[in-house]
Amino acid sequence: MVEPQPCRHRTRAALAAGPPGLAHLSARERELVTLVAAGRTDAQIAAELYMSVRAVRTHLDRIRDKTGARRRADLTRLALQANLA
Repeated sequence: MVEPQPCRHRTRAALAAGPPGLAHLSARERELVTLVAAGRTDAQIAAELYMSVRAVRTHLDRIRDKTGARRRADLTRLALQANLA
């Protein structure tokens, strides 16, 4: 039987404990989460932060890896819990 590989940003113990919330995010990643929670699209975030849409999507993928969130709604929930939105 093949054992599932853990996410590259989190240890096996951290994965078992569940999503860590926003504690391990950089200031830029928190900024992106705040904009997602405000309902901005990837294109709107890219324009506001002077980056490409692809860069926004890469950041969001890394944020999802770190937080365990899989949907924008999950990121919004985390932002609300952390008083970012």
